[in-house]
Amino acid sequence: MNGAAAFRHRRLFTTMVMVTNCVLVLLLAFFALINVHSSDDYWYSTFWDHGLGHYLELMDYHYAAFNGRVLVHIVAHIILHFDNWAFALCFIGMCVAVSMTVSNTVCLGSDRFQLTLCGLLVGIFCMPLDMFNEGIMWISGWCNYFFPVVLVCLLIAALERSSNWSYLLAFLCGATTEQMGLASAVLCTVFIAFALLRKKDVLRCIGCTVLAMTGVLTIFLSPATQNRAEGCMPLNNLEALMDLMRVDLGLEARFWFRNLAPACVMIAVLVLGAMLLRHRYGLRWPCVMAAVSCVALVVCSYFASAHMVGFIVGAGALAILAVVLMHRNCSFAGGLIITSLASAAVMLPTSTIVPRSMVPVYLLLLLSGCSLLAAQIKKPERMGIPVLALLVVTLVYIAPTVQGYWYNYQIDQINQNYAIEDADKAYVRYCTDYDMRYTMIKADRSEIFKKTYAESIGRDENVPIRFYGLNEIPPTIRYEDRELALLAVHRDDGTVLLPLREVIEIVGGKVEWSVERFTVEMDSVVYQLDTKIADTVVLKWKDQSGNEQEFCGFREMVYGSYYFDMSVFTEVFGLAVEWDPDQGSYIIGR
Repeated sequence: MNGAAAFRHRRLFTTMVMVTNCVLVLLLAFFALINVHSSDDYWYSTFWDHGLGHYLELMDYHYAAFNGRVLVHIVAHIILHFDNWAFALCFIGMCVAVSMTVSNTVCLGSDRFQLTLCGLLVGIFCMPLDMFNEGIMWISGWCNYFFPVVLVCLLIAALERSSNWSYLLAFLCGATTEQMGLASAVLCTVFIAFALLRKKDVLRCIGCTVLAMTGVLTIFLSPATQNRAEGCMPLNNLEALMDLMRVDLGLEARFWFRNLAPACVMIAVLVLGAMLLRHRYGLRWPCVMAAVSCVALVVCSYFASAHMVGFIVGAGALAILAVVLMHRNCSFAGGLIITSLASAAVMLPTSTIVPRSMVPVYLLLLLSGCSLLAAQIKKPERMGIPVLALLVVTLVYIAPTVQGYWYNYQIDQINQNYAIEDADKAYVRYCTDYDMRYTMIKADRSEIFKKTYAESIGRDENVPIRFYGLNEIPPTIRYEDRELALLAVHRDDGTVLLPLREVIEIVGGKVEWSVERFTVEMDSVVYQLDTKIADTVVLKWKDQSGNEQEFCGFREMVYGSYYFDMSVFTEVFGLAVEWDPDQGSYIIGR
């Protein structure tokens, strides 16, 4: 092949990789722009709405009542204040920045950057759906799980280059979340050990460790963080703590093997790390270790009872590989692996293992695999066709998720229109037809959702919200010429439920609430409503003759409001309830 032909050949393959990255970036932007919000997102989006003083008050309240993650929540407040376009820009920008960091730390070259970016984006799209929904496309979760990974990547690069930026980055990493803050402190401690062996940068690594722990301390100074730690960790019972760690290890293993992508990433890192040590340093035993570990991972992935064994074997092999890589001056890849394992380990005694807590573990391993690949590939331009094939496989795999997110976006547009149309009404309509497989949105019976959603659209937190599905609109409730804000509910067994407070107060009664009991006053009669028994209300009162009366009825909490079956209103409170088919309403009378 002559020079001109070789140049055209290289340009063709490079173009294939660039096209693949452009498609993946556009797909990522599409997901970010149509992503719907959760109750946390609704709340954080309002932090900047009423000036600096109100913002500081909310931050102080959040620090005392929820957790001490000030840094990541500031990022969430800013992104959510400007809405999804800011999320898309930050997400794409950080993916590009971390890919450039990986490629520039390993070896300079735009072609390796292209491959690193492609590997990162493919890995993100192919991660398990629950991890993708909770830790990537939930904006508040993204700030807590993806953003710290980017900071850790920058910290490792700064430590490897002996940059003074490492001090600031160490503190910021420590101040992100409990999980990544502690993992960052472990990372810096490991760097101290290798700095002592090399007699280089010891003071820098010690300083970074102190700053990382200082960042962690800012989180744990929060009373809310301390309460959460006490609530999820049996610190005073060693046996219970060990049992909890065993259970949580099984949960992490189950999350890891529920999808092909995490196990494949672990295998890829083991193989690429062993190959690097073999080709660059002539070490053969890492290849044997990697082969044995990969066989164990493949075998254990097929048997649910062996998932924990496979996870332990894989993690152990990765830990050994990381130590050898750092000893052989491959600190970047080794540091990413160590931080990944540390982020998994610090979650074990917490009883808070959920899919999103595995996102940093997965992403850090993914980035280490990308760095190991970039360090070894000799002619990146030849990767054009494999990368293009990988794009096709990714698009086919992600197609159902695209459809699910697009459907939820359409429902979200309906709710945005409702918020505008109902701005001058006594209630707000809300469609609940979201496909919950593709979102972290809390359109359910949660009081926090009602409160935060109402505030986000500029309404009072106590405004009634009418929840219903597009194909199942519940009937309204009317009294004289007034329509109640809440709706009636039809249960599958034919029972009709009406909202207690709204019905009683509109007919002139009064409802008072205590911790475990309702008190209703109607026509000078006081009714005690005992709700201790699930789905049941027991009403007690004295009739005009002074005799004790009792009535047992069905109750249900519907979107944050107590609903009782119709018999309670007709047989106890003496109200008349008639169905008007022309208006599609229940008419309340006295």
